[in-house]
Amino acid sequence: MSLAYSFLLFRNPMRRALPAPLQETGTVFSDTLNKISTTVKGVRTIPVPILTYHYIREINAKQDPAGYRLSVSPVEFARQLDALQQAGFKTVTPREFLAGKIDDQSIILSFDDGYRDFYEQVFPALTRRGLKAVIFVISGLLDDQEGRYMRSEQVTEIARAGIEIGSHSVTHTNLETIEGADLQAELLESRFTLEKLVGDRVVSVAYPSGRYDDDTLRMAEFVGYRLGVTTESGVARLADSHLTLPRINVRGGESAEDVLRKIELLKAGATDSSSPSGE
Repeated sequence: MSLAYSFLLFRNPMRRALPAPLQETGTVFSDTLNKISTTVKGVRTIPVPILTYHYIREINAKQDPAGYRLSVSPVEFARQLDALQQAGFKTVTPREFLAGKIDDQSIILSFDDGYRDFYEQVFPALTRRGLKAVIFVISGLLDDQEGRYMRSEQVTEIARAGIEIGSHSVTHTNLETIEGADLQAELLESRFTLEKLVGDRVVSVAYPSGRYDDDTLRMAEFVGYRLGVTTESGVARLADSHLTLPRINVRGGESAEDVLRKIELLKAGATDSSSPSGE
């Protein structure tokens, strides 16, 4: 190779045409990138319903109207789970949602507060069906003397079985009414307490009674939460703000058919104007 040719070769390296096989490889690579980009955009706009449950127990509607609205009987809850599976829904966790491991049939089952009902009624029902869920726990109410809430060891047990644990603050206070160190303590101490029990990072939070403001969101992000859920009605999308995702409240007296109908309406873009604030 002459010095002149060598100089031209390195002086103008991109002016030479690529051999045909390399041209084809470049085209395939470009097409692959386009497909990946399209897939990512598609995943970001998939509507994912997040169902909200509180009590799974029998409550007399006349004796406790407020409790009844937040309650689903164990029998009806089982029917709803079966109906969701028969309709083709596949449960995912908040972690999987954030990772984009979702499709058109994805759904998140969420449970607020950390009541003993979850361990006694929900956990066995989910396990029998191989379903996933997230429970948002009020960390300061674990091991309560009245026995309304789960014990610490039960939280550890369900987490080891695959249930995702999220925070519902330390005391279930209205986060809009506190600021600074108090706000940080409610969000951070809850996360630390739960992480010790589950041996893993807690990445999600449910704002008590759906109350939050800009300070709440800034603090939630500051202390390490990656996903937050509200009581606003709607379906979640990856393209939305991850700290203000809407949910679908399941109320007492609703049938499995009612729940499926509500999901489809909201996925189609309708609003559930009758949905009250959660607990």
